[in-house]
Amino acid sequence: SPPVRVEGRHSVVEGHSLPPAVAPTVLPSLAFEGKHALKTGVLTVSCEDSAGIIGTVTSFLHMHGANIEDCRTHSTPGNVFTMRVQFALPEHWLGVVREAFEVMIAAPYGMRWALKWEDEVKRVAVLCTKEDHALL
Repeated sequence: SPPVRVEGRHSVVEGHSLPPAVAPTVLPSLAFEGKHALKTGVLTVSCEDSAGIIGTVTSFLHMHGANIEDCRTHSTPGNVFTMRVQFALPEHWLGVVREAFEVMIAAPYGMRWALKWEDEVKRVAVLCTKEDHALL
């Protein structure tokens, strides 16, 4: 479990008191001291474009100890916003991030989103035939 506990209105991480926030947070300096194995994830988001989406998503990831490795965004003339963020996250935060993102970020913005971890098995189908009709 994450080294976070709540005392009053503050989250406490290994003796460091953090200001109130919308979710438990971890100090980035503690997250990357090598105490926990890191896992790479890719978050993809699509929703109606509005101000603050990039900051909201990246701040959320940072608050959970993520190191953002790549971030790409695009907005279409039809007011559709898409975002792809690749990040490294301490393993003990994996379940928390998936659940909290849905409640705190995705639902309020009406986002369609997916979070994939690098070691998840990808579903693939290979179709083949001996019949020549498929070759024409």
